[in-house]
Amino acid sequence: MREGFRKNLEEYGAIAKKQLALEPGANDQPLIRELFDSADEKARDRETSFGTQLDVAGLQKQKQEVMVWLKTELKKIESKKPLTEEEIEPKKRWVVFHDEMLFLAIG
Repeated sequence: MREGFRKNLEEYGAIAKKQLALEPGANDQPLIRELFDSADEKARDRETSFGTQLDVAGLQKQKQEVMVWLKTELKKIESKKPLTEEEIEPKKRWVVFHDEMLFLAIG
């Protein structure tokens, strides 16, 4: 991966982490301004469109959301607690820890 692009991804990822860390209803205008300024600068530097840069930033935010979900799910597995009825959804797959082993469970 090109060094400049990697730095862009890291910067967008850092902004996304800040957005996800905000409390619901908190003022996100400073972060939106930071994102737009960053996207504008990168669009000029990379000779790409502003929209393309916002798309890349949006993908980084989606990635951060998936990472938060994944970390939560891994903590559930590591806790070794059995699943409750509410957690088991029809046709969903779950990894379950039992007797020091991991099993794939299908709801």
